[in-house]
Amino acid sequence: MPRRLTAEISKELLESLFDEFDIWPKVRDGRLITLPLVDKDVPSHHYPNALSRIVKHSLPNDKHIATSHRIEAMDGTILHEDAKDFHLQEVCLWRL
Repeated sequence: MPRRLTAEISKELLESLFDEFDIWPKVRDGRLITLPLVDKDVPSHHYPNALSRIVKHSLPNDKHIATSHRIEAMDGTILHEDAKDFHLQEVCLWRL
């Protein structure tokens, strides 16, 4: 399989894409399937007793749409979340 094209973009542009495509509302209401990549989990440096996670957001047909970084408390509460990348057709746009 050929490697996906990638492009670096600013944090501001990535956040505006998440806003434009309603990524956060779709994550919260379940329209996007959200799965943490558990092999990437590490203890958070800034929040005691929390995990730093990489989370994949996909459509129900398993098409990868976006990835975020999440700090999650042991009870599942999300303490912080920010955009990591956005997949637009065959291009992956990721934060500098």
